[in-house]
Amino acid sequence: MSTFIGGGTSPITNGILTTNATLSRPSGLALYRGEVYLVDSARILKVNNHNNSLTIIADVNAMLNNPFGICLNDEGEIFIVERASHVVRKILTNGTIIVFAGIVNQQGYSGDGGLAVNAALNWPYDVACDLKTGDVYISDNENQLIRKVFKNGTITTIAGSRSGGTTQDGSLATQTVINRPMMMSLSSNGNLYFTSNICTIRKISTNQTISTVAGDGQNNNYRKNDILATLVTLDVPFGVDEGPFGELYIAETYLSAIRKVSPNGIISKIAGTFQSGVSLNTVLDASKAQITDPYDVIVDPSTGIVYFSEYSSDVKRVAKLEPYCTFPFELINGTCTYSCYGIGYDDARVCAGHGICLSNNTCQCESGWKGNNQCSLPSCELLNNCTGNGMCISNNTCECNSKWKHIDCSISICIPYLNLNSQLQCSQDLNSQLLTFNELQSNINLNPINLNENQQITFILGNNFTNNLENSKYFISSSISQSNLQFYSNVTNLVLQNSNSTFIQLQLSNSIQFHFKNIDIELSSFNYTCLRYDYLLNRWTNESISTIIDLSVNEITCSTNYLSTSIVIQRYRIIEVVPSKSNVIPKVSNSNGGTVVNPKESNRGIISHAIRLVGSTTLTVVIMMIFNIL
Repeated sequence: MSTFIGGGTSPITNGILTTNATLSRPSGLALYRGEVYLVDSARILKVNNHNNSLTIIADVNAMLNNPFGICLNDEGEIFIVERASHVVRKILTNGTIIVFAGIVNQQGYSGDGGLAVNAALNWPYDVACDLKTGDVYISDNENQLIRKVFKNGTITTIAGSRSGGTTQDGSLATQTVINRPMMMSLSSNGNLYFTSNICTIRKISTNQTISTVAGDGQNNNYRKNDILATLVTLDVPFGVDEGPFGELYIAETYLSAIRKVSPNGIISKIAGTFQSGVSLNTVLDASKAQITDPYDVIVDPSTGIVYFSEYSSDVKRVAKLEPYCTFPFELINGTCTYSCYGIGYDDARVCAGHGICLSNNTCQCESGWKGNNQCSLPSCELLNNCTGNGMCISNNTCECNSKWKHIDCSISICIPYLNLNSQLQCSQDLNSQLLTFNELQSNINLNPINLNENQQITFILGNNFTNNLENSKYFISSSISQSNLQFYSNVTNLVLQNSNSTFIQLQLSNSIQFHFKNIDIELSSFNYTCLRYDYLLNRWTNESISTIIDLSVNEITCSTNYLSTSIVIQRYRIIEVVPSKSNVIPKVSNSNGGTVVNPKESNRGIISHAIRLVGSTTLTVVIMMIFNIL
């Protein structure tokens, strides 16, 4: 906010700089082709934009009697309300002053349908010029009417009723009682706004109906902001004008403020503090600057600059409000706002609903979203972009390539398979050796897992399981490896793997049970023994594993306290078996005539980093499986 006219110490002469001049009683304002016109006591002044100087259009020699409102038509003719003389005068382009409407020094009401110069007015207040039609509107204050003078000079009443009527919105303006209309503004689309003595702003639409756009006509809701303008009590509003984007500006005189009503009907304060005061110097934020008794207000539609007049014992000037927004806000359609790719910063849809609009066309995406600064594409930056081993299919959700696992695809899959020496080795071939595979990550699934149509595994894990692993990356995998006739059954694997693709072997407090059902058990000819693969010793052993045979249901149950573990059933003829004192299984013949060879110590080493936890781990895994016996 800054001073535009006045505030100086020099008397007004033609050519004086606007801010050097001393004003007497600034009141009505008008704008014509970008230049401001001002009623100052008995003078009419014009601001020359090219050098910010003043030109005197009319002065005391014109014998103007208490002029107030002013407007200009499209031809540059000036219309001035001379209140005390009850007339509207017109200054022609050659400088001649004539009576346009009313009878000099004769107050009253008469003349509708006849020439305006023969009609009686009663303390008129303001005029509004229609640049398109040449018509002129007059607020006939004491007659409580708004009258219209057509370009041909005839006069009529367009609002107010002298014979009584309604005060309700939506009624025809000529059937509505209006209370002492004061200042007016005609919008570019033909709507006429006016202030009234009951502290409201009303609008006469082009269909001739009347409505209230600001003020509640009460006396108990002053100084309210950011609510509907019709719920606010205005304290003697005088000037009113419509801006280029449908916003409405109001000079609220007794509260020393300039208010704005947005097109959505919300009112705000753009200048003044609701306390009288003087801020002659330039103030960046006009809402924190003090003003006193603003009278009229106009808006330049080409620049959005707001001008208002102040008149009090402390200040006599015209001030200027230039649109100003602090970063990141920008002036868009007369409002400080900003947007990202056509969507307002405060719209829930901005940045595709996955980010914050920091400034114009600059989105800050939420975790898991990216894309052309609009946050419309999923991102996996928290997962190291899937470590290059997968595809980001949703926000922070990776779909790993076939040989990689874990939430960020950082763990290379290692599937145990049986080599020709009956040892389990690590493979990434998911097709050749593995019959079925299922993987559980750190979020353990408690529901049954179907390996295939005949097998099912159910996991029940203790609460402290992940704590014992010290929050390292890990996953549990269950699989079946082909035994290639080396054992009586296929190899069933239940392994715990860390981020280095290393199997971890834990000794648990509870046993894991593997149930092999529907087995053709011939105890008279064969012995059946459960073997587990010791991942520390890299060999098959019958140590720490029990074998339970239930002939009633043809089921063999293998039970062990070790995880990771791989389980097989070995069957051999009784007459061929020589029990060994060691835990290493000797060379034996299986039922299909094949041979099982004990793993050699030199083959040890595929699992080199295992840990052993005893006692405190609570983990129970129950595995239900049905095999097609080889």
